[in-house]
Amino acid sequence: MSDTDLRLWKHQAQFVESPWRFPEAFYHFLIGGYGCGKSFSIVMLILKIAKTYWAQPCSGILASSTISLLKKTVMQDLLKVLESSKIPYKYNQSDNILQLGAVKFYMIGTDDPGRVYGYSVSFAIADELDELPIDKCQEFVRAITERVRVTFPRGQKPFVCMPTTAQGLKGIFAVVEGFKDANIPYILIKGRTKDNLANSPSYIENLYRQYTKVEQEAFLEGEFRNLNEGRVYGEYDDVKHDVDPFALKEDETVYVGVDFNSGYTKAVALAKRQKKLYVVKDFSFKSIGDIPRILRQHFPKPMQIILIPDASGKEIMAGYAREIRLHNIQLKMAYVNPSITERIFIVNKLFRNGRAFLFKRDAKDYSLALKVRQFDEAGRPSKGRGPKAPDHVCDAGDGAFYRLVGFDADFKDIWDIAQPLRGNKTGEASLRIRDESEIFTASED
Repeated sequence: MSDTDLRLWKHQAQFVESPWRFPEAFYHFLIGGYGCGKSFSIVMLILKIAKTYWAQPCSGILASSTISLLKKTVMQDLLKVLESSKIPYKYNQSDNILQLGAVKFYMIGTDDPGRVYGYSVSFAIADELDELPIDKCQEFVRAITERVRVTFPRGQKPFVCMPTTAQGLKGIFAVVEGFKDANIPYILIKGRTKDNLANSPSYIENLYRQYTKVEQEAFLEGEFRNLNEGRVYGEYDDVKHDVDPFALKEDETVYVGVDFNSGYTKAVALAKRQKKLYVVKDFSFKSIGDIPRILRQHFPKPMQIILIPDASGKEIMAGYAREIRLHNIQLKMAYVNPSITERIFIVNKLFRNGRAFLFKRDAKDYSLALKVRQFDEAGRPSKGRGPKAPDHVCDAGDGAFYRLVGFDADFKDIWDIAQPLRGNKTGEASLRIRDESEIFTASED
């Protein structure tokens, strides 16, 4: 295997060399800020392992949240380097095995820790474990610890490398704290966004302006920070964000997020004007069948209404196809709901950047809910019971804001700064929508 002339930033070089510089540590972490070059660090670690043991058989695990994601991110970058450097390799895509010289890399998904138990290997590289729920993350680390147990040729000790974007006090934080309590040695390297000198200064400055101090430390500086304290919607301030209502025009579109509950349904209606989003009305419906009629009363024709229910409401909406079409309302149905963390993050960023506002008097319930919803003891947005609980109307608003930001190019800057919360994921799966011609095909009969 020939040398490659590729420049590494400080944290990348530290991560790639860590297992050899500190062989007494079994675990090696890279906690990276957004855009610090974490994926390329993985590529270079793979090349380091392959170069070291090119002629001596050994094997390891290369893991990410899904194999599909792994192929789109790390593997895509790795194959470019291999081909440009004319490094020979074998890649069995059906069995998900990459071979460099005598070194085999088995690709697996981290979403099912049980998959690990079929292997006995010398190393593992597990990407973005902080995307897993805390218990799943801890379970995967236990599983990988048991299976990484084969000494390398020439006596090098086995090791596990875990690079991840910092996402608050989640799974990796719990793992590291557990190691501290048990006096288990580990190496933790921090990669800051600004340490990647390929990022332009203006890009970095803009990111720092968009994030709060705590978010800067977590998302840009690789620190473990509690992102879930106090109010869920801490950026909302009714003094700044509640405005006098204005009349909507006939050619404007109203987007209505809907949250279904047993016995009551909450909705939040948005309108866009001059690259800003306005909550023009909140609703509470006793009967789902009343939704089309009441919405059309508030927003008369020819004004366009687009209904955006949460993904769990597919069957419910299918039962009201005729009423929806009768009132000339368009339905946009998501395949899956986005993560609640990402939805809330986007809503907060809209308020922080002066891009979201509420109509005074017409969105009182939503305003109150934004003020009072707190994080619970587990650090999750609180859930309540009954029609007065703030989470229901908040969920309706979250859904509408999220879909608009995801599809409208005017809000690409807001969408992009939420990237750390979805790791390397594109978000395509959560953003694909169905229109009424698809969803109502079966109910036409």
